[in-house]
Amino acid sequence: MSTQAEQPGDSSTAVSGSPALLDDDPRWALALRISESPQFSKSPLLSKFLLFICERTLLEATEELTEHNIGVLVFRRRPGYKTSEDNIVRNYVRQLRQRLDQYFEGPGLDEPLRIIIPRGYTPVFELGTSATQHNATGEPPYPELSKIVAPIDLRSRFEPQPHGSSISKKSLAFLFIGLLCGALAGGIWGGTHLKTYPKTFTPSIAHALWTQLFTSNSTTYVVTEDAGLQVLQDITGHQSTLTQYIDGSYLGQFVEGPSQESIRLHRISGERLTNVPDTEIVRTLTELPEAKNRQVFVRNARVLNLNDLKQANAILLGSNYATPWVSVFENQMNFRLQYDLVKNQSCIINETPRAGEQAVYQDTGTTPPYSTYAVIALQPNLNHAGWVLIIEGLTMTGTEAGAEFLLDDNPTYLLKKATSPQGGLRPFEALLETTNLSSQSVSAKIIAERFY
Repeated sequence: MSTQAEQPGDSSTAVSGSPALLDDDPRWALALRISESPQFSKSPLLSKFLLFICERTLLEATEELTEHNIGVLVFRRRPGYKTSEDNIVRNYVRQLRQRLDQYFEGPGLDEPLRIIIPRGYTPVFELGTSATQHNATGEPPYPELSKIVAPIDLRSRFEPQPHGSSISKKSLAFLFIGLLCGALAGGIWGGTHLKTYPKTFTPSIAHALWTQLFTSNSTTYVVTEDAGLQVLQDITGHQSTLTQYIDGSYLGQFVEGPSQESIRLHRISGERLTNVPDTEIVRTLTELPEAKNRQVFVRNARVLNLNDLKQANAILLGSNYATPWVSVFENQMNFRLQYDLVKNQSCIINETPRAGEQAVYQDTGTTPPYSTYAVIALQPNLNHAGWVLIIEGLTMTGTEAGAEFLLDDNPTYLLKKATSPQGGLRPFEALLETTNLSSQSVSAKIIAERFY
């Protein structure tokens, strides 16, 4: 998996000449203004991405807005590339949402239209607050825009639905973002005043969780997997215990010898390696509004120490196989990852199955499409003076899906249920299932949960 350096001239859209059909469309004019704004002018790929998805939407060609198609046409990936191995589109759409928020909170504050990208890659055009404020005669200031987009009405979006009615997933994703932009800006889960679009701060989706992990009076460590350890365990067929990892005895066994194999193992044992998905997750986490102006440090699992888990907050990426520190908290957890290196299999053990739950969860295959599983767990740190968030999957895809669930999906149900009467979140675990497809990323869903 790799990212692509931006090249000069990359800001053109993939379909030559088609924007001429949109010259008189105010939505296209807005997209062009945004692409030339300070938030986008230094990132040709983001501008190209924005113009591509807006163009296809306005030309009613949204069937082309798949992750794979965008990767090929916008980011110049090979036609046969696998999105399960290269997440450049998902990474850039996160940045695109953040830059759009920055634009509409800054130079675009008074824009009569607004662009929002809910779950997926199809933009939504909404009337901005300046276009919904009626003048003295009671007429809207931009009547011509009402013909092509609908006005914003947040309150109606959250009125109880009649029994039997349904809302699409895309609508739910957008409505949830709208709710958080208002309710969470005024108070976690308890705001009494809805703000349509905050001017100075846009909370992220899992605002309640991130404010608990990124605090002003404590350090937060974001810990990536030790990919070197994972490779060594795969080769030797023996999994390191936490004690062996801490005292160095597992890595110390790979002394340099005369054979090429011993030389390679010795080199791997001395390297602090991680994987690209972890790197992308770390970048997104450290760019969250809640992490700004906080003491946030990125650590490879190999350089973390036990005292860090006593005094600070931490986000542990990966399972005990590549991040052995997870095993420190496993005795408090119901969903535990287990590895069988002889059979080359891994599974999640459900220690106390409830009605409708399985005792064991395993991947349904090794090639897409297949189901894989992840666990998200919030636990107190070792001194109960802070918090530790664990995001672990049976596969790299599972860990990535767990992170995307909190960063891009709709964790409102989980976080609301985990809210303590005293404020903040109480410890919880959630078992997620996701499907890995070669052409697109499928949202994870909660299939089991525990609250403490």
